[in-house]
Amino acid sequence: MEDAEKIYSSLELACDEGEISTVEECIQELDGLTKDNKEASKYYSQAIVKALETFQGKFSSLKLKKYIARVEELVKNDPNDESVVNNYAKALRSSLLAMSSKGQPDAMMDIITNLELLANKNPENITIHEELSEASTEIANYWKKRGDFKALRDRTKKFRELAEKFPDNEKIKLNLSKSLILEIDSSNKRDIAKIDTILLEIQGLSEASPTNIGLQLEWVHAYRTAMDRGYEKPEDAKRWLESMKKIAQDKKDTAFKVELAKGYLNAIANLGQENRDELGNHLEELEMLADTTKDSLELQTIYAQSLITSLQIIGISDLKETAEVIDELKELVEAYPKNNAILKTYVDSLIGIIGLLAQEQRATDIVPFLSQFEALDKKYPDDEFIQKTYDQLMDTLEMIGFKKTKKKKPRIDYM
Repeated sequence: MEDAEKIYSSLELACDEGEISTVEECIQELDGLTKDNKEASKYYSQAIVKALETFQGKFSSLKLKKYIARVEELVKNDPNDESVVNNYAKALRSSLLAMSSKGQPDAMMDIITNLELLANKNPENITIHEELSEASTEIANYWKKRGDFKALRDRTKKFRELAEKFPDNEKIKLNLSKSLILEIDSSNKRDIAKIDTILLEIQGLSEASPTNIGLQLEWVHAYRTAMDRGYEKPEDAKRWLESMKKIAQDKKDTAFKVELAKGYLNAIANLGQENRDELGNHLEELEMLADTTKDSLELQTIYAQSLITSLQIIGISDLKETAEVIDELKELVEAYPKNNAILKTYVDSLIGIIGLLAQEQRATDIVPFLSQFEALDKKYPDDEFIQKTYDQLMDTLEMIGFKKTKKKKPRIDYM
């Protein structure tokens, strides 16, 4: 037993250091001990779980199957050893994730079938059913990526039956919520009634556990996923956004604010075109949200994306408003100079506005925007993207009839 513990400790260290060959050697040594010592089975099965979770798809398919088959054999030898049985469930779930990276759907189906059989043989074992719920979410995500929506719906149907057996298990409910969101994302984009039905189902799961932050976050995520489909009518988008706001408004976790920001971005893109007042209101609310979450680069990036989206709608119809949005992007770049996503958004916005003004031969109006671009050109002399983009812009302006009279003082005349 001491030998098994020592070998397992060596395996843990090798996992931490990324030494996969050492891990394989430790597994082989532990396997040898299991033949003469049943107590070593726990360490062997635990080692397989640790190795799979650490290296995931780095093992070959054949080796994965070999490891799983060996743990299954240990379970058959002693089906009452709960630690080995639980490790088998965890190993199956981990191997399913590894197989998904290798694109082997048949092997994945075999794995989850074995996990279902194990759950049926151990109906009261919570650990096994929790592992099954996690595996169900993983395979549902795989079906979605492959576009096999029937397989996804079939898996979600089974998942609902599993959740009914453990109505108070929050981990299972959380995984079910994630799977239901995948179903929203893969449903007929125009079937609003079905989307609303699934949203109500997720709402029920969340409201049954009001203190579970994960379930509350998935609830917000569900509405955002529904909005991202882009086929809803304006009234649907509005009520979904209002639902998101009600859920997220009192939450301090930044993740809620990020989801809400994505909802605002969607609303700006889909509602702003038809109603400029809606555009202004949503942009203002998102700005307030961004101001309260200065430390979240993700949220600030979403805010930048919303600004360029609003510019695509506003264009140059109101140049004062356009300049205000550009200035807001400039301030974001100054606040987050190393955020390449925000910087690129700012550059793209300047190019877009300058291009529109050039088409209308509005040389004087171009000057302040080109001045901002020239300032970037000077501020980021080693940034290949900015340097190349700036040069291309100047070449394009010259080709269509604009000339720059001085390099350092951006005055533009029409030739």
